Amino acid sequence: MPVLQLFREERDDFTYAAHPIKARSTYLQAHSLTVSGVVVRDTGNQQLGKDFLQDYSTATRSGNLQEGQKVESGYLITQKRETYEPLRGNKVKVTEFEFDGIADNGSGIVIKDETKTVTGDVALSDISPHPTQIIVFAEDNHTRSKERLESVNFGELPIELSLPLARRMIKRAKEKSRTLQMVVPGYDPLLLKGYVIDAIDAGVPVRASGATLGNFLILSLNISGDAVSIFTNITGIEV
Repeated sequence: MPVLQLFREERDDFTYAAHPIKARSTYLQAHSLTVSGVVVRDTGNQQLGKDFLQDYSTATRSGNLQEGQKVESGYLITQKRETYEPLRGNKVKVTEFEFDGIADNGSGIVIKDETKTVTGDVALSDISPHPTQIIVFAEDNHTRSKERLESVNFGELPIELSLPLARRMIKRAKEKSRTLQMVVPGYDPLLLKGYVIDAIDAGVPVRASGATLGNFLILSLNISGDAVSIFTNITGIEV
């Protein structure tokens, strides 16, 4: 019964990240290559007094397979890794690492492990925003109607924040506050900006319906008058 064996496995990993300097850009942060699999051990042709190990696929292509050699599996053949760190001034910090896992009779040696700064740009692409239009109603069970729509741009505000904000704006638009322009004879030191007053229509009897206009927040006060009388001009908004 034939038996199949995996003689070589390669893993290529790419890691991307948001560019720390350039807005709306990404860059390749790291790239690694790991090769593992079957090797050929040659004890008859040693190097520096140690068995010579070679990747099985390389030995096959180069014609180095000979009788008496041993085939062994489960080796980390090679590992390479490059990392990039963007710096200001159009510079990039590059770290390179390379490991030969079958050198020195399988003990492995580090071929390269160095960090250098080079001139260049590693930004790969620009992220372009795409606007999304969402129709928002005051309530989820509100009667659906498109007779009157108002467009509001929330920029880059996340949907979980822009949706409740849009609903608050709708409710506030429905509850339009009345403004107040009132002239009060004389000057009352208790009337201050930011205070809430209960406005009364002087033309309606106090106890009659409609005498009370409502509660208004004083937005501004203006004192005017002449040699005979003083008046306080009040501007407010219903609260």
